[in-house]
Amino acid sequence: MGLKKFIDLFNYWYLQYTLNTAVYMLEPTEVKIVNSILVAIIALAMYSAYVFLPGHAVMMVHFVEYLLNIVSDPHVEKVS
Repeated sequence: MGLKKFIDLFNYWYLQYTLNTAVYMLEPTEVKIVNSILVAIIALAMYSAYVFLPGHAVMMVHFVEYLLNIVSDPHVEKVS
C-alpha cells in the first residue's frame, strides 16, 4: 500500500516536471541529456552544500555569539 502510493506520487511529480519544463516535447535522447544535466547540477549543489555549509554555519554561530557578548573570545584575531 505504501509503495504504490509512493510510486503514484513520484509519477505525479515527474509528470508535473515534464509539463512545466516542456521536456515532453523533446526527443527521448534529448530528454535523457536534459535530465542528466539537471541531476548533475543538483548533485553538485548538494555536494558543495555538504562540504561548505557546516563550516560556514559554525563561523556564523561564533560571530553571533561574539556580537551578543556571549563569548568574549571569538576565536579570531581582531584587525585594527
